[in-house]
Amino acid sequence: MSATAPLLLFDANDMVLSLVDLRDALKNPNNDPTGTYLNSAAVTLENLLDESGTEIAGPSLPEIMVYEVASTGIYRLTLEDGWAFALGELHSARVRADAGAGLRAEWVLPIESQVRTS
Repeated sequence: MSATAPLLLFDANDMVLSLVDLRDALKNPNNDPTGTYLNSAAVTLENLLDESGTEIAGPSLPEIMVYEVASTGIYRLTLEDGWAFALGELHSARVRADAGAGLRAEWVLPIESQVRTS
């Protein structure tokens, strides 16, 4: 999962955070260069941090990201309204995935909170 620009979270709105195409890029059965989808991993949103690395106040974390049934490595979580984001500042979300047998990954994703205008 990569992000070239901050993910936008809208203030005073519930938002869906998605991890898309979780794959095993290390073990490639059938010489598949893209890796096998991991549909049974334990995926969690570990924390949300402000620019200084301090945890942002809000509902309790970590929270489980749920596998979307019959998908190809898609996990989702609804972030409910109630987080104390400073509008316009960059924040980060730490997401972890554990599929066992040495298949672990962690991402720190840039996020920005804005006021929804439409």
